[in-house]
Amino acid sequence: MNGLQQEAALASILRKHFPLEEFPGVSNADIDKISQDLTRSLDTANALEALERSDKKPENDVELLRKAADKLRLAAEIIEQVGWHAQKHLGEVIDRSFTDFENDRLPWCGSGQSARTEITARLRTIQDALTKASRQVDVDGIPLYAAITGDTEQAEFQAGRNKQTAAYLFAKDCAHVFFEFTDKKPAVHTNPYEQGNPAYGPFFDLVKDAFAAVGIQASVETWARRACKEFSPKSPD
Repeated sequence: MNGLQQEAALASILRKHFPLEEFPGVSNADIDKISQDLTRSLDTANALEALERSDKKPENDVELLRKAADKLRLAAEIIEQVGWHAQKHLGEVIDRSFTDFENDRLPWCGSGQSARTEITARLRTIQDALTKASRQVDVDGIPLYAAITGDTEQAEFQAGRNKQTAAYLFAKDCAHVFFEFTDKKPAVHTNPYEQGNPAYGPFFDLVKDAFAAVGIQASVETWARRACKEFSPKSPD
């Protein structure tokens, strides 16, 4: 679903939950503008979530960089042992293997020894760079989301947690839209008389339909309740 389709779907949801005849101060142009703003905000949230999915604990990155450096050191040691092949030295063999990379050939200088020296030198240069990088990683660093937003509640890495930042931020946007239309704080109610004590209410229904409209696959109740808990009409995000 592209951005225009999301805008149209959200506009339809808003007209369903806030019919113009019941909200005379709202126009079709207002609905379209809010739908556009929601879609743009969701694009940003999705981009942030994609970045977060690659966010790892700093100590994990240190370990990965060290492993990569060790692999390169081992590769360099192996290359040093390569000899002649059917009367062709290493440089000639590799040249034949890289015929599609004419501009990237290494300066073999006409001998197998030169080829080995050149390759191992380059591998060890990269190895040294990775080793240096592993020492520069801030092991006390905080997660990407906390660094960008200043959200201290997200300042600890949670191993294995499925990032759902887009659902979280989109639900918060829905809370502000709900307040803008109704002038009431969003709330999620619980039905104690039905099995499972299901959540319900106008705001819950809005988030449920909005999530479905833009393809967010996440717990409506979890993020709707979180949006209610954190809602502040004076500081919309």
